[in-house]
Amino acid sequence: MNVTIIGLDHEVFSKDSIIKEAEAFFDNTLKKHLESLQFNFKTHDAKGKQRFELTLTGLYNGKQYHVSNLHDAESQWEINDSMKCVLRELKKIILREKEKTISQKKERDKTFEE
Repeated sequence: MNVTIIGLDHEVFSKDSIIKEAEAFFDNTLKKHLESLQFNFKTHDAKGKQRFELTLTGLYNGKQYHVSNLHDAESQWEINDSMKCVLRELKKIILREKEKTISQKKERDKTFEE
């Protein structure tokens, strides 16, 4: 699994800690199928308050899946929560896709046997 991190200008996180956090979310089976993972951090100023947007893009079975989250950029905890939230959402999407693929394969095999 190739992990890319774009726009991380927050001193709290290192690239290594983000990769470690991401890998903890995906078991070995999912890691094999997840070709790449891209974290894209953007900072916005909204009414004098700094917010950041985290977009996570995962490439799975040749298709790209995007999950995005907008948070106040006030603390390390909010950024960490946002990261965990997008990782959880992406994991759910990939698990659904994996199940779809398995059931389609079973259906094809069943049709082939008949």
